[in-house]
Amino acid sequence: MKVSSPIVIFDLDGTLINSKNQIFEAMISAREVLGMLDLTEEFIGQHLGLPVRQLIPEQDLSQDFVDGLVLEFRRFLKIAILKHNEVFPGAIELIDVLRANGLKIGIATTKPQLQAEMVVHNSPLKGLIDFVQGTDNFPPKPSPEVIKRVLETFLNPPAIMIGDRVEDLQAATASGIPSIGIAQSAHDEEMLILHGASLTYTDMQEAFKDSKSIMQLIKTTV
Repeated sequence: MKVSSPIVIFDLDGTLINSKNQIFEAMISAREVLGMLDLTEEFIGQHLGLPVRQLIPEQDLSQDFVDGLVLEFRRFLKIAILKHNEVFPGAIELIDVLRANGLKIGIATTKPQLQAEMVVHNSPLKGLIDFVQGTDNFPPKPSPEVIKRVLETFLNPPAIMIGDRVEDLQAATASGIPSIGIAQSAHDEEMLILHGASLTYTDMQEAFKDSKSIMQLIKTTV
């Protein structure tokens, strides 16, 4: 039986897309509309890539208020997404190498599906991604569900996961696939290794420069 082409599954925010400033400004704007105090950019950076509720530190807000804040946040974020989405240096180059070697490229993100698709469509990633899976109405990473949906779409091929947070790696482990950690956001290489990364890099540029090692890891899954 012919084996399906291996797939490399990337996280989106903090891994492929440098969205920290975009998300920070959208959240600050949403909070201003509702008369809330500002947040620090550091707080957003530490929680980048997590569900939007975790970008709100206050725990004593009513659900209706939180829902309103999230709605405002997503309104401002949509405006930003339609203007510009910055790809980390090295990301396109790495994807080009992987595609040249016959690999499929997927995205498994905590972002809602439509938002994730908009980001890809309005960025240099357009045309380079075979499948985008957002997270709507099911548990986010570290649950493996978002990764499993990507794998099922491609009939469960050999795969690896590349992400910047421990939740990405935990989801990969729970899905039965190896992972690579990119320490360019909240979690350093030591933390990523502790949570299951087979390889780690300081950023996407370094990962691209060591693409031979990434290809070798992929070969071990086939």
